[in-house]
Amino acid sequence: MIHVRPMQDDDRPWVIRRLEDAFGGSIVARKGPSIDVSVLPGFVAAEGGRPVGFLSYEAAHGECEVV
Repeated sequence: MIHVRPMQDDDRPWVIRRLEDAFGGSIVARKGPSIDVSVLPGFVAAEGGRPVGFLSYEAAHGECEVV
């Protein structure tokens, strides 16, 4: 069963590895300034206590962007 929980600081190394594997790094270009996804808040999907996915977001000025 998949369990979704808030991202914690000890998840960050795993998140960085996934971003590097998938995109070559944790910096994302977007409209406006680039952003380091690895420092954003988010959620981790875990199966059997092992992370299997994540979602990061930035909320500002009454808007929320999934990054």
